[in-house]
Amino acid sequence: MKKVIVLAAALAVFTSLAFSEVSVELGVKGGILLNAGTKLDNSSIDCKMTVGGDVGIFGHFGIVDIGPGALSLQPEVFFSLANGAKGKWSEIGYEHEVKTKYHSLDIALLIGYDIPVGKLSIRPFLGPKLGIPLGKVKSKISYKAEGESFDFDDETDIAAATIGMDFGCGIAVPLGKFMLGGDIRYGIDFNKLQGKGNDKNYDILRRGALGINITAAYKFK
Repeated sequence: MKKVIVLAAALAVFTSLAFSEVSVELGVKGGILLNAGTKLDNSSIDCKMTVGGDVGIFGHFGIVDIGPGALSLQPEVFFSLANGAKGKWSEIGYEHEVKTKYHSLDIALLIGYDIPVGKLSIRPFLGPKLGIPLGKVKSKISYKAEGESFDFDDETDIAAATIGMDFGCGIAVPLGKFMLGGDIRYGIDFNKLQGKGNDKNYDILRRGALGINITAAYKFK
């Protein structure tokens, strides 16, 4: 019991010290996603980059000063639109082409370090990300051989969410109570997106994307 009381007291002291230096920003973000690094499951497919987008909200909490900067915590909730890849391969005299995409709700918890440079704030960050697929994986598949082509569309239910990581660097410029800026980041999933089959789940792709975002936030304190 004494250990519990001591631990609770220590946690309370640490929390009060940390949040005595807290700064709070709430904002919005939006930008483009370059699906560079997304791989379809079939290793023989030569994948090309496709373009998507993201839009969402975030909070930025400067937790405690450390030297010239401040440790920060940045939770994000955003929609990633048109995750996917485009690929080509040859098989038995046919040229195959597939373009796959899906949407997701991504929840990230980023840990960063705010570095003041004049009036600017440089913000490197990294953290885990949960990707919750929205709707189905949509694919457009083409077959070409001897001057003939066949096209058809396909939709696949998604079996589960993905877990990954984002890392990158941002910049913020204060304009009164507002913070305007942007960031560039790379995100990758650790597990493959899986489709639901008749008998079992099967791998579809592993997501990787470069994001370029514009951000705007209001600073409360």
